[in-house]
Amino acid sequence: MIIRALAGAAVLLLGGAIVAGTASSRDLPYKVPAPDSVVRDVAYDSDSPEQAMDLYYPSTPGPHPVMVWIHGGGWTSGDKSEGLPDYLAAELERNNFIGVALDYRLAHYAADGTPVDAFPAAVDDVKTAVRFLKANAGRYDLRANDIFLAGVSAGGHLAALAATSSAVGLLEPGDTPADLASYDSRVRAVIDVVGISDVKAWGELDSVWARGPVAAFLGCPEWSGGAVDCPSAAYAPASIDTYLSPVSPPAFLAYATQDVLVPPAEQGRPLAMQWAAAIGRSNVVYDESPTQGHDLDGRGIDVAALHDFVDGVLAGSIS
Repeated sequence: MIIRALAGAAVLLLGGAIVAGTASSRDLPYKVPAPDSVVRDVAYDSDSPEQAMDLYYPSTPGPHPVMVWIHGGGWTSGDKSEGLPDYLAAELERNNFIGVALDYRLAHYAADGTPVDAFPAAVDDVKTAVRFLKANAGRYDLRANDIFLAGVSAGGHLAALAATSSAVGLLEPGDTPADLASYDSRVRAVIDVVGISDVKAWGELDSVWARGPVAAFLGCPEWSGGAVDCPSAAYAPASIDTYLSPVSPPAFLAYATQDVLVPPAEQGRPLAMQWAAAIGRSNVVYDESPTQGHDLDGRGIDVAALHDFVDGVLAGSIS
């Protein structure tokens, strides 16, 4: 497991050995895909206009591995128009990936206060999108067995939750379209950037930015102050550690020491230890930036470690 020391150097922890490294490659330039290399608004399901994706192609020929990017926004806002972050856009040219920016159903309330598109709707959408990509691999020139799930904040949570639950055959959609039913939703790896992992702990933060979204996401009464009014049984099915197992995919987990919205001490570090215990330390990278907060980007992420992780997964040395 790779952990960045809080002083700023990258540190490799593998089998107990500690080796100092450098993160100077964080200043590498990025090539963001040109607008004419994007196929926009591809519907992966027909129930909602939110169930769509944009596909970003590299300049090199396929078939391509796939990097699915899931936007943040507390499960209640945001959309795929944000595109791909700098640190993943680089993978299109570096490793010939197709980048997929994904929309999914956002949790909200009807005028009468009834929850709409609450958990597990967004997870169902991520899994349906993975199945769609596998079913249409030939059409979109991609490699169905090389799909990575990545996301930021609530999107990082969805990436990790979909990937770990799919690996054990749990939390699967009950209304998968017939033409996708024969495909599974398992993926090669997860890249989780400042993602929520323990939904209960996050909902207990004294913050409107946490309690309101948790209530909406879990389909509980709309939050108006005080504690979130959710039954205790609602949290475990929506939290990552419920699904971690020896067959979970490898993970790159990036957090930031100065993040007060998703504190790494409560969300990132425990998740990294649990994931490493499940699949082995050499298959999990935990990178904590000492210089940034929740808006973690390619200047704070150890890009060299991320590149090594992606390369190792594609080569089969990380699994």
